[in-house]
Amino acid sequence: MQHRDEWSDKIPEQMLNGSLPSEDKRYKCRKNWFYGVRNVIEHLIKVEAITEIPDIVQEFSDYINSEEFAQKERTTPEDIQLGNQVINFMLENF
Repeated sequence: MQHRDEWSDKIPEQMLNGSLPSEDKRYKCRKNWFYGVRNVIEHLIKVEAITEIPDIVQEFSDYINSEEFAQKERTTPEDIQLGNQVINFMLENF
């Protein structure tokens, strides 16, 4: 899954924005990464590739859809770790 392997876990000191060259945008700290992971999961649910939603997946989805996450100025290493755990879980179980 490209969301796991083609994006960096590092959190740069400077804030990242949409005006960066495309090769500089592949950081998991960007909220678009989290929304991309969520969208893949939602698609799998929609096409019924997943019929029962595991707790870790539901918790991740609820968090990413929360006002708390939306209002965060910067994501954290813990956020990235949670996203990686969800991706790994999905790859191992589906």
